[in-house]
Amino acid sequence: MEPNYPETLARLFIVNAPVIFRAARSIVKPLLQERTVDKVQIHGSNYSKALLDAIDESVLPHFLGGSLDWHPCTHEDHGHYTTA
Repeated sequence: MEPNYPETLARLFIVNAPVIFRAARSIVKPLLQERTVDKVQIHGSNYSKALLDAIDESVLPHFLGGSLDWHPCTHEDHGHYTTA
């Protein structure tokens, strides 16, 4: 299946994942190439060290254990866009 789809994923971190993610991974894992499986990391609540090993602290938001002061937009925050 994978040879029909170009590989564009560098690395994927799933954090605060419930146990079902690990179960789903073990079901899907045999269908994927090893290099793809190696790119996906599933972590529970102890994810900070793994993220900081791969991503510089200065570009990682506070809520993920970094030092970047970034907050996701809320539905009230439309940025430069306004409704007319």
